[in-house]
Amino acid sequence: MGERDHVYTFGLWLVKPGREGDFIAAWETFARWTGESQVGMAGEARLLQDVDRPGHFVSIGGWSDMNKVEAWRHSAEFQSFFSKVSEFCEETQPRTLKPVVHVVPAKR
Repeated sequence: MGERDHVYTFGLWLVKPGREGDFIAAWETFARWTGESQVGMAGEARLLQDVDRPGHFVSIGGWSDMNKVEAWRHSAEFQSFFSKVSEFCEETQPRTLKPVVHVVPAKR
C-alpha cells in the first residue's frame, strides 16, 4: 500500500474567544485515545494554531484508508468528542483529503 492509498483527516476549527485552552485539552485527549485505540491511524495527529488569530485551529491526521476513517467517525467516542468540542467552537469543518503531490526538498 503506497502513500496515495492513505487519506488524511483535516479539520478547521473556529474556537470561541477564551475557550482555546478547553478546546486544546479536549482535542489532545481525543487524539491520544484515537492513536491508542483506532486501527488504521497512520502517523501523527497534529493540532496547529494560527499565530495571528488564536481562535483558528487546523487539525490533521493520517489514516491507512477511507474505511478506517468512516468507522472512526461513526464511533460513539467520536460523536461524543465532536459534540463536546462543538460547545467550544463557533464553527467546525471536518474534511477528508487524499494526497496528490508530495515534494521532498533536495538536501543542501
